[in-house]
Amino acid sequence: MMADLPDSADWVARLADAGLIRPSPRPDRALPYAIDTRDSVSPVFRAVALEAIDAWRAVTGVPRLAAVANSGTLLAALWAGATGEPFWNVLVKGPRARGFGRALEPDEQITGGRFALLDNHARTGASLRIARRIIEVHGGAVVAAAVVTAGDDVDYDGALTVFLPHDRIERHVETLAAR
Repeated sequence: MMADLPDSADWVARLADAGLIRPSPRPDRALPYAIDTRDSVSPVFRAVALEAIDAWRAVTGVPRLAAVANSGTLLAALWAGATGEPFWNVLVKGPRARGFGRALEPDEQITGGRFALLDNHARTGASLRIARRIIEVHGGAVVAAAVVTAGDDVDYDGALTVFLPHDRIERHVETLAAR
């Protein structure tokens, strides 16, 4: 089940006004627009991302944030840098070839912990499902998940919040086009 947050319309408008909602650079995509979720240097994107993560965490009440690598890592690191809170990084493509070779970083304080997954986009939900399994194998539980955007074919059986739902984006894009 996908849900959104009350401020999502405002976040969409702010990103559009900053030029971060653009025509899709890939003609093979189903949607005619793209959101530059990796533009972490944009002060507007940073502010919207931090507000969305904080609002979502307040609703879910989940204390531990787990980023779905790699794009979720950028968002979680942005949030951790602003708040001083820790986050866990879930390597859904497998453990790193170098370093400690872990699929979950750090690998402590997981057993018995309740986690919320964070990623930039869910197309099918596969990365979220893999990340949840990795945390469960390490003794933790995933009780919520959030993405900045999501496709129409997401298969995720847990609670999933979408910060910028497509219907809100489409309404905003249509409003801009009508002007």
